[in-house]
Amino acid sequence: MTSTTALVSADNPRIGFFAQHDTYADAIDAGKLLPHAKSTDDMHTIVQNNTVDDVIMAILPLLDLTVLVNCAMACACSAKRWPTRQNPSLTISRPGDRERQG
Repeated sequence: MTSTTALVSADNPRIGFFAQHDTYADAIDAGKLLPHAKSTDDMHTIVQNNTVDDVIMAILPLLDLTVLVNCAMACACSAKRWPTRQNPSLTISRPGDRERQG
């Protein structure tokens, strides 16, 4: 999560996705062509890719937190010995079980 925060919030365009997005978007507005781009279409592609990276980097920590919360809930259930498995007295009948019994 630390690296995700660094990638999103860094002011250096070599590191931060938002900073690189802003740098290339400003260059497009000014009509300039920056390195790593051979045309204005490449510039638009770089801005779009950085936007996608920003969204993914925003979602990733939420997924991490979801996993951590579920792990904590599983540990709490096992520590309090709450039933986490199916009751053995409840059976599920399958097709063909009656034919084998009788």
